Amino acid sequence: MGSDGSWSNIKSQLFSDTRLLDSLKNYDVSKTKGDAAKRAKTKMYKLISDMGVGDGPELQKLINTKNVATGGLYRWCAATLKCYDIYKNVEPLRKKAEQMKKEKEQGEKELAETEASLAALNKSLAELNAKKKEKQDELDELERKSQEMTRKLNAASQLINGLGSEQIRWTGDMKLI
Repeated sequence: MGSDGSWSNIKSQLFSDTRLLDSLKNYDVSKTKGDAAKRAKTKMYKLISDMGVGDGPELQKLINTKNVATGGLYRWCAATLKCYDIYKNVEPLRKKAEQMKKEKEQGEKELAETEASLAALNKSLAELNAKKKEKQDELDELERKSQEMTRKLNAASQLINGLGSEQIRWTGDMKLI
């Protein structure tokens, strides 16, 4: 509004702006600077103390008795300052929520990659376990055959040893005959 904060300067600038109503309706609270909000609050509090009434319906009624348009502008200013205070509290939370959403998405992506890796490892493990069982079965069969052959070898050795003593007896019998 310029550096001159006098009512006459403000009034002339407000009334010369043909888009004032649209500007007020479409005002973006997020673009409000902290120092501008502070100045506006200071002026609002000064107005409240100068009028000698509390903030709220009494002040609104008093302003409306002076000028209805000014009452509407005051109501807009008060509502905008409340919106600014809410925005000031909500905006960091919104940014934190966005950051948390990004972290969640990154975590979900990493989880999907880990689950895919785990599935591949489980598949590989299942294949290896199947091969291990196959080889173990083969080993068990070979051990069974080895034990059977060892038993047969031992039986054959006993037979040969038994026949060796029979050979001596037969040789003796043959000499007699």
